Amino acid sequence: MYFLFFNGYGLVMRSTYEAADSDPRLTTEARTAISTIGALQDYYKRHSKYPASVNDTDLHPTTTISNVGQIVDGWIYWTSSDGTGFEMWRKLGWDPSLVYRCTGTKGQWIFNPGDGSPEKPIALDPWNGTTATADSK
Repeated sequence: MYFLFFNGYGLVMRSTYEAADSDPRLTTEARTAISTIGALQDYYKRHSKYPASVNDTDLHPTTTISNVGQIVDGWIYWTSSDGTGFEMWRKLGWDPSLVYRCTGTKGQWIFNPGDGSPEKPIALDPWNGTTATADSK
């Protein structure tokens, strides 16, 4: 018997989910981050670093988590200590999460099973089919 639960953003995944390049479910989740990624990239172009706080941009966090990050549109954001990179992640279930890790202008989508097994870099293109663009696709 299987039970389906919803997290408010989509179907909840298990850590055993077989994430793959161009995965339609993960691409749908990733698409919810593209406006935030675009705003962060614009900030980087102007300041040569990513903001320590999303309050430094036109984005406004809904919640601040001390020592972890800020939640923007359902994604937790934090930046590297030197501002040259950032990471955003979104929970997909009890354990797994989808991560967008960016250093400079190079970004990478990653599926993190969250159960202690290795992260899996995946190729997603959430910008495809939208009017949004990203330099770090």
